[in-house]
Amino acid sequence: WLATQPGSEAARKGLRPGDLITAVNGHEVTTPGKALREMETADNDRALLLVRRGDSQYFAALALS
Repeated sequence: WLATQPGSEAARKGLRPGDLITAVNGHEVTTPGKALREMETADNDRALLLVRRGDSQYFAALALS
């Protein structure tokens, strides 16, 4: 849902449709809504996402402003 917008910060950071965000700023998330809430309440306008793609995981840092 984040990476489907061409030119978005998420797309520029390499997120693709089908990626699963499993944590935002160290907090486990289980739904897109919870991930968005975690990003909305980030203290420093940045979010560190833990992303699962297939059998691998990686971190992506996003600027939120």
